Amino acid sequence: MDYEKLGSTDYRGKLERALLYYDQVTLYNSLAEDIPELRYLDGPEGYAAGSGGEKYKLRDHLWDVVHNMRRHPYFQNLGEKDKALALTIALFHDIGKSVGAHSDDTIEQDPDHDLPSMRIARGWMERSLGAY
Repeated sequence: MDYEKLGSTDYRGKLERALLYYDQVTLYNSLAEDIPELRYLDGPEGYAAGSGGEKYKLRDHLWDVVHNMRRHPYFQNLGEKDKALALTIALFHDIGKSVGAHSDDTIEQDPDHDLPSMRIARGWMERSLGAY
C-alpha cells in the first residue's frame, strides 16, 4: 500500500482521530458507519469461540485490543502515523473470525481467520481510502 496516498486523504485523518482520541462508544459510532462488519459484530450473531470453547463477543475483544494498545508503554513512544497504523491493525486483526449467536453450538475456534480479516481490512481501505 502506498502510505503517502493514505496520508493525503481526509479519511485517514478521521481514522487517526477516532482511534487515537475517541472513547469506545464514540469510536464505535464513528467507524461502524464505514465498516459494516463492525455493525454486524454488534448484533446477536457477533460471538466467536475461544481456545477453550468459550464464547465471547468479538466486537468487545476488538475494542479491548485497541484500548490495551493505547495504554501500552511502547505505544506512547510511537509517532502519530505509527500509532494510527498500530491501532488500525489492532482493530482489524480478528474481524474476519467465524461468528454466530451465543446459543449456536456449532461455533468453533477459527485459526484460519487471518485471510478473511485481511480481506475485510483491504476492502475497507479500497472503499474508504481509495488505497491499494
